[in-house]
Amino acid sequence: WRALIGDIVDCCVNVANIVAVVINSSSPEGNVPDDKNSPAETTTIENKVKLMPEYLVVCCWRSAKETSLLLGQITSHIPISGCYDDDDVNGSDDDATSILTLKTLNRISDFLRDQLLLSRHRGAFELAYSAFVQLASTLWTNRIASLKSRPQIWVDQLIDRIKVHDPNDELCSTRRSAGLPYYFQAIVVTEPAVNNSKCFNFLMNNLMSIALRPIVKEETQHVCIFCVHSRNILRALIRDSTLTDRIQPFISDGIKSAILGYNSEYWQIRNSSTLLFSAIVRKIFGVKNSALSVHVSSSSSSPRCLG
Repeated sequence: WRALIGDIVDCCVNVANIVAVVINSSSPEGNVPDDKNSPAETTTIENKVKLMPEYLVVCCWRSAKETSLLLGQITSHIPISGCYDDDDVNGSDDDATSILTLKTLNRISDFLRDQLLLSRHRGAFELAYSAFVQLASTLWTNRIASLKSRPQIWVDQLIDRIKVHDPNDELCSTRRSAGLPYYFQAIVVTEPAVNNSKCFNFLMNNLMSIALRPIVKEETQHVCIFCVHSRNILRALIRDSTLTDRIQPFISDGIKSAILGYNSEYWQIRNSSTLLFSAIVRKIFGVKNSALSVHVSSSSSSPRCLG
């Protein structure tokens, strides 16, 4: 079984690498990758693709979808409490019966994280989110300290990566930061109650410190990208109904950051601020349902949010 699981993971990663050139493209819709075939063969292939421009994207998306869901099922159904290092010849008795090795778990983790952070196709990173939720939930509740601490470490590392605002970073600053908000959302929604929301509060405090920073007109485009990321992540967390109670203390600062963003000369910040403000208004007042206009269970009272 151990070898079979390893082969399945290898196959999934290989498939993902093949379709990555499409779903990781800045414009995946209708994207035709470069081909090394002969000119005649290339012309024939391109003519076929032009007849059905969405076909290639759909096939690549479905491939990424199935690989993500399969790996998510592996992490949620195969116990990893006895997970051991392939190079550790002095493993415990529990390790000897483990099906999922540490090397395989690391490959699954890296794969799902890359799917969320590098994919530009919405369908690809939304399905990767579902699998990443399963992985994060399994790690949070694991009895091995080094595995249990991984979600918090991932949050720390990515927050630092955003703050560096490297112009060569592959994080997507368009498409509402693509899968980046889903990455953080998957980790905080699965954080166990016994953790007292430490990871969530750490994340929110860092996001607010970025979003509330003064807007300086002389700043370059690259410096402002992490301001866009912070607002897009805040918007995703505010919209999540499972985080309603925990998000309440941060609503007022969220409104401040949204209004502050309107003063920026960069359209990206103004746009992300508008989306954030819209999410906050919906959280406070709810959404009117034409069929059930009196139903306001999705809203929160103004004193509770602004008090």
